[in-house]
Formats: sequence, C-alpha cells, structure tokens
Amino acid sequence: MNTRRLFWSIMKTAKEQNGFDAYNSRLILETSYCENGGLIMTVTRTEKKPSLFRIKRYLSQNKPQDKKIIDTFIFSFENVEDLISCCNKKEISEGILTSSIYEMDERLYLCLFIPRNSLYSHAMLPDHLSFLNEFGRQIHAKNFFYILEERAKPIILADAVNKFKSIFRF
Repeated sequence: MNTRRLFWSIMKTAKEQNGFDAYNSRLILETSYCENGGLIMTVTRTEKKPSLFRIKRYLSQNKPQDKKIIDTFIFSFENVEDLISCCNKKEISEGILTSSIYEMDERLYLCLFIPRNSLYSHAMLPDHLSFLNEFGRQIHAKNFFYILEERAKPIILADAVNKFKSIFRF
C-alpha cells in the first residue's frame, strides 16, 4: 500500500469515527518521530480563503471583453495619522478599483488595486500615486500582498480608502 492510499485510509477512518472530513479542504500535516520507531501525525484542516489570484480570475471571467490587468500598489505607514492624511487626499480615489488596509508588525499597509486601462495609463500610475510617498513608503516587493494575506490582520478589506475617509474626514 503506498503512502497516499494509507493517508486517505486513515482520513476515512477519522471521518467515520470522529466526523473529521478532510476532503476538499486545505490540510496542514505535521509529523514527528517516536523512539519506538513509530510516527505521530497531526492533521489540521483550515478553511480556504479567497486569494488575490482567484479574485483576479473571477474579475477577468466576468468581463472577458475588457481583459483588465490589475496593478497592485502597496504603501506602508508608520502611524494612523499618516494614513488618515493620505486617505483624505481627493486624488487617491480616482481610478481605483478597490483598496484594503492591513496591520502587521505595528505598521499599517494600504493596498490599492487599479485597472491598467482605467483613467490613467500604466506609465502614468507612478506619477498619479507619487503623492502617497509623502505619507508612506511604497513596497516594491512583488509578492508582498501574499505575505499580507497570510500574516497580517485585515482592518478593512474592500473599498478601504472611501470607508476610512468617511470615518476620519477632516
């Protein structure tokens, strides 16, 4: 019997005896060796979260005629006052598909999702967003959004700029 069949046989037994259903789930497997030559295996089932990839795929499937490419821009802020000042600038709302705010390691992160064929061309986006560097620091790491998805605490996940603006308007 190969390892995969043995594993799913154990999972079937766990479902029958305890109701632990591992099928169609994201699993985390931890194993440790025992002194008597045995093995301890811990299986943790986690919920599947929608990823940015799935969101982008969903958007592209529902609007095949547009074929929008979404650019993600992430800015890091040391304090909430800088983020408030940034969100209250009128230019920030122009051309943004959606936005989100996360907190990680005592810093706030503003993620802006902008369709490339929006009001601004791809070449103009950095100029349009350059005022954000007065308040925060742009994160240029290509996969940083995935780190935020995994490790950061979500503060506002959709339309964050407008929601933040309505809460902290001055």
